[in-house]
Amino acid sequence: MRTFISIEIPREIKDKIVNTQNDLKKLDIDATYPFKKNIHVTLLFLGEKTDDRIKEIKERLFILKFNKFTVELKGLGAFPNLNRINVVWIGSNSNELIYLNDAICKQINQKNDKDFSVHLTITRIKSSKNIDKIRDFIKQNRDINFGSFEVKSFVLKKSTLTSSGPIYEDLETFYLS
Repeated sequence: MRTFISIEIPREIKDKIVNTQNDLKKLDIDATYPFKKNIHVTLLFLGEKTDDRIKEIKERLFILKFNKFTVELKGLGAFPNLNRINVVWIGSNSNELIYLNDAICKQINQKNDKDFSVHLTITRIKSSKNIDKIRDFIKQNRDINFGSFEVKSFVLKKSTLTSSGPIYEDLETFYLS
């Protein structure tokens, strides 16, 4: 099963994100947008895992000790860069998210992606149509603040890809101390 670990986002912050997605839609670009219910911060993409490996991951994560912390979601950016935009994202300068990512990787014996960048995907760009408008929008919103929230847990999720977009299912929630 295809899996990942994420942080859930509070409704009021999701509302601000949807407003930004709506502003992007007005630019007449060729893009897809995650549904509001699917908006999250990805901590770790695990990929395809067997049921036995999922069971082991759950057991290991239940004993992980990590304190609650506050995250601020701020600023827009692009992957891989502003010259070739595939994804528009919201960033965070939270070192705690990076530390949590490291702790999870160590706990489940998962190779850590050294290029891990804390982000929340808001748009996937499908073509270069009006790319200059997208680039300008990102630059104008480089410092936009979506708000802060306390991270009290993280979630192991299953992802099923469909023609109408991914379907996410919570497999387990792990609470921070």
